[in-house]
Amino acid sequence: GATTTTAGQLSGTYSIQQQSTLRYVDADQSAPWQAVTRLSQAHDPSQKLTQRWLIQEVKKDSYTIQQVSTMRYLDADQIEPWHVVTRESQASIPSQKLTQRWIIVYDEVYQSYTIQQNSTMRFWDADQSEPWRVVTRESQASIPSQVRTQRWIIKKQVGPRATTTTAGAGATTATAGAGATTTTAAGATTTTSGAGATATTAGNGATTTTAGATTTTAGATTTT
Repeated sequence: GATTTTAGQLSGTYSIQQQSTLRYVDADQSAPWQAVTRLSQAHDPSQKLTQRWLIQEVKKDSYTIQQVSTMRYLDADQIEPWHVVTRESQASIPSQKLTQRWIIVYDEVYQSYTIQQNSTMRFWDADQSEPWRVVTRESQASIPSQVRTQRWIIKKQVGPRATTTTAGAGATTATAGAGATTTTAAGATTTTSGAGATATTAGNGATTTTAGATTTTAGATTTT
């Protein structure tokens, strides 16, 4: 259920691995909310969403990153010790919102990404041994033995998404929850919710609701 992401816009749920250790970015589920790297938790249903990250573009190459399990935003100290942590949204605080904006750029040479905090322009990095904390540091690009500590492998995962897009005359697309999809375009509405359930409304108010199957009607309502 994972694909390696290359250059281009990021949007959706991802895992993030440090290239030097191949450990996954994770974060505490309670105070102090520290971001760390850990071995994969994919085999543990109660833990795997702590290593899933909802990445959404704010503007070109600038993103917010939320932990799926808590929906808290990745942020980082503006002074020593430069720890990366999760916090509630700071979007309403002009002096703080750029601490939760991350410049994510694909590196063709290392086939991975760099991640910089917009407010400090410092790069994501992480301890190579205990306690495995994720921090921000100045660029290590000139130090061959350290470059990969600041390179991150980002892989698309199947999981919760939350995006809203409005385009064209009354066309709206909204995705919320684990695979739930709602699309409205020129009076037509499609909703996918849960395991393959699909509802379609087209123009004249026709509605079809299914669970694991698809039925199409026009001007009437059918439920299976």
